[in-house]
Amino acid sequence: MLFRVVWDEKTDRMFCLPDILARAGMLSGEGVSQRFLWVLSSAVPYVFLEEMDSGSRDVAQRAGHREKEGYQSRIGHWEGLLGPTLARVSSPQEGVACLKRAAGELGMSLFEVDFVRSGEYGSGEYECTPKPALYENLAQCLCGRQIADDEVLRLAREHACTESEIWGFLQREVTEGRGIWMAAVGRKRWGWGMECRRCGCRSVEEWPGYYGRGFSCGECMSLGGMSSLNVLWRCREPESSQGNERSHFSHISTVLNMPFALSEAQQRASRELERSPSSKVLVWAACGAGKTEVCFARIAQVLQEGKRVLFAAPRRDVIHDIAPRLGAAFPHVTRSMLSGASPERFAGGQLVAATTHQVLRFYQAFDLIVLDELDAFPFTEGELLRRAVDQALRPGGHMICLTATPDAHILWAVRTRRWGLVQLAARFHRRPLPVPVWKKCRLSSEGGSEGLGGETRGGAKEEAGMREGLREVLERLSAKGITLFFVPRVADVSLWRERLCSLLPHKCVCGSWGNDPKRVSKIQALRAGEYDIFVTTTILERGITLDRAQVVVYRADHPLFDERTLVQMAGRAGRKRENPNGEVVFLAGHCSRAMRKAERWILKQNALARRQGLIDY
Repeated sequence: MLFRVVWDEKTDRMFCLPDILARAGMLSGEGVSQRFLWVLSSAVPYVFLEEMDSGSRDVAQRAGHREKEGYQSRIGHWEGLLGPTLARVSSPQEGVACLKRAAGELGMSLFEVDFVRSGEYGSGEYECTPKPALYENLAQCLCGRQIADDEVLRLAREHACTESEIWGFLQREVTEGRGIWMAAVGRKRWGWGMECRRCGCRSVEEWPGYYGRGFSCGECMSLGGMSSLNVLWRCREPESSQGNERSHFSHISTVLNMPFALSEAQQRASRELERSPSSKVLVWAACGAGKTEVCFARIAQVLQEGKRVLFAAPRRDVIHDIAPRLGAAFPHVTRSMLSGASPERFAGGQLVAATTHQVLRFYQAFDLIVLDELDAFPFTEGELLRRAVDQALRPGGHMICLTATPDAHILWAVRTRRWGLVQLAARFHRRPLPVPVWKKCRLSSEGGSEGLGGETRGGAKEEAGMREGLREVLERLSAKGITLFFVPRVADVSLWRERLCSLLPHKCVCGSWGNDPKRVSKIQALRAGEYDIFVTTTILERGITLDRAQVVVYRADHPLFDERTLVQMAGRAGRKRENPNGEVVFLAGHCSRAMRKAERWILKQNALARRQGLIDY
């Protein structure tokens, strides 16, 4: 972040973007107010300016006496040269010459000078007159946001304006108390050491720099690198106004437009969710039970009060699946969808659907967060995404967590009553969950891959028989509908796509994986019913609903497939009301412990639904 300095004749002060600098007298020539913009090429880290501005006694102890003296000497010398001199100049040309001399004595190069006479604009690097329409749009989009300096250019492109206009808006929000500048990596609020202010990471990397020690964060690199040389702008709302926005919706019925009537089980769960006093509630629902629709009444209640709602999930396929459903249920609410595949990064709205990585760009922005599939990868890997969701929730806000397969930590939070619990054991079409069938199969993998349960022992004749058995299974399932063929590894996708094309030449076979560049278009075609068999990794174990879907899990005994993963994959079958019947086949050399636990898990869900009278048989 470069030290961007602006002299504003309206406020009669000199400030930088971010806003820490000494005041200076107004430069006037022939009675006309002038405005200067200059940029010093030496990067003055905002974290060091924070240290100088804080004036705390322990700065010297924490940063070191020598470092503090160095900061003070540089800043003090700079102010001493510019302040008195600028007050005596009588023309813009003399002011520019003064700045150049001061920059030369400080060892800095002055490479940008711009001034404005009587409202006429110079090079356009700094816009003097605010644009009400642009600023209003930016205020809506950046509500509850935190913006790194490296993201300003992209934000400007999304709003079709100049970068300097974005800087001007951000500085105006700071001046009027609606925003705050801070070092992207700076001192912890409590305790010793440094932390990343965007993601909350405290294990930052230290390195030597020109102004002293520098620090970098490696956890939120997916959104761009953060270091102590970067600056973070954060929206700051008055405490009294948080959650008290006025709504233009007179009644909940004007907010929510349910596309279909809820089942008895869904209605019961929805009422329990609305009455729950807990700040965090787990909705434990069977796969395909319609847990998303159960939350709609609670979402509508929050939106009707003029508050903001976030629907978050770890995987973008889940977000792309839920966004149209949210649009159909809340047609009159301003909405946005944010994921790694969406063209926008800074869209706003009262109802936001976003991947948990995109949630890192929010800070205390939402009164209600609905977190889907909280036990799914990558949300379960480390604390980064958990911190992102926690910091996006406003103080006093509520969180609803949805999953069909809660892990031990979540169940412990429920048992200790830290979380509330709402159970939904049956699907809305009142049919039981399909129970997986194990088919013993030792088909070897090609291309040097490890075989299913080892290489075949019966030779080519036995493997040919197993291939024929697999062909019969896939013929039968694909005749009923789309068959999802799950494999444990990315390398198996192309391998089994070719194998199934030769085994079933009259079927349309395709496949995809996490980093497939054509992943989005292939999944769209899958939803449209263009394929008979779709080979995939665990990217489709959650968050996708297909009509007449059948499921085959190849190498179901693979260590990668735990019981929750197997339950989720099995849950892709028989989800639609029109076609509730589906089959699930586990292909494996032996019945693993995870396979047995997944089967018991599904049987227990069906038994609970029968006891509650939620399924027909």
